[in-house]
Amino acid sequence: MKKTLVILFFITITISLYRKLKPGDILLSVGTSIGFNSYETTYTNNTIQEFKRFDISLTGEYMITTKLALGGSYGYLKKTGDLEYKGYYIGGIISYYFNPEGNIHPYVSLKLGFVDWDYAGTGNVMGSSLGILWFMNKSIALRLSVYYKNFTLENGSVTSEYRSGSNIGFLLKL
Repeated sequence: MKKTLVILFFITITISLYRKLKPGDILLSVGTSIGFNSYETTYTNNTIQEFKRFDISLTGEYMITTKLALGGSYGYLKKTGDLEYKGYYIGGIISYYFNPEGNIHPYVSLKLGFVDWDYAGTGNVMGSSLGILWFMNKSIALRLSVYYKNFTLENGSVTSEYRSGSNIGFLLKL
């Protein structure tokens, strides 16, 4: 058993040497916040309410250098509670990867986009995240991150929302 674990360890290390990011790579990922998040919501009547939520996000990035990627992001959100609503956001993303050679790639991302919620209104979203990609083979990685987003809304019941939390997802490198 011990011998098998040692062999698996060395195979994993050897395979991981070939998991580098390079210009021209396309990174496609899907993720969810898995319920670890916090809100500060300001309504037009200055009330605050707690919500449960479900969200999913899709991101596509193109590596323009070994460390820099540009792309787009789409997210769907459904909130439940006394007030239920759903909506989406769409926007651009820029990411910087600190370790393009290994199998673990720390990164930072910035997002800017548009949000439309059926009850809360429309507006802008700005966000940032700090995370890691952990490649399990040449093409598939686990994506873990913490994020902060600021929504500025108009034409609805919510004027602003600040959100922070964590995200887990999977990435496919093409």
